Amino acid sequence: MAQEDALLAQLLVTHALPIIKAVVRYRLRTASNLQFETEDICQEVTLQLLARLKYLKTIGAPPLQGDFRSYVAA
Repeated sequence: MAQEDALLAQLLVTHALPIIKAVVRYRLRTASNLQFETEDICQEVTLQLLARLKYLKTIGAPPLQGDFRSYVAA
């Protein structure tokens, strides 16, 4: 279990978080002075992604098909 948690953390930090930040920055590109809001939104999206991934594991869903980047960005 500890190894799974470490791999999940690595997946989130290395792959998901840069995608999340890019999407949030893109969607908020017209707003100014939203540094704190951007961080809050990124944290919330990361928590939602983590919850979805854990849920998929809990229900025994098959591995994600396709591009993880696209899954995170959606």
